[in-house]
Amino acid sequence: MQVGDTITVTISGGTRSRWALQADAFDDVNVSPLDKTATTGNTAPASTNLTTGTTAATAQDDELVYAIFGFGADRTVTIPDGWNGGPKVETSADSADRGLQVIHRYVSAIGTQEGTLTLSTSSTYAAAIATYRATPVVGDPFVDVTRLRMLLPAAGEGP
Repeated sequence: MQVGDTITVTISGGTRSRWALQADAFDDVNVSPLDKTATTGNTAPASTNLTTGTTAATAQDDELVYAIFGFGADRTVTIPDGWNGGPKVETSADSADRGLQVIHRYVSAIGTQEGTLTLSTSSTYAAAIATYRATPVVGDPFVDVTRLRMLLPAAGEGP
């Protein structure tokens, strides 16, 4: 995906009148990336502590873990340590408004995965989690400052 790309969503069936959507792109997932999934369905009881359910063990060490939560609007969200997430998305038309929060993280060991989220006040919710096979970072992504040489202008040179 590039900035300005168009995504078309077609929603059919059902009687839902509020939709909150988010699209994210990750350039390090493999060609056939989907590995494991889990969901609460739409049967989770009201709570301030939301969970996606737990996946089966991932197929490989390096995976992107992506969790999504849908809940009642007008709640403050706390993203757990070790996870990243953008701003909450909300519908805004009436008392049936909904909130959406997506969180993600990378893992580097095979294992089961579960996403959690904390809300300021209790809400019914639905949640899902998916793991995607990712290409691991090759080499050290950090700069070794001991080998960095800085070129500074001589006196009287430059701005």
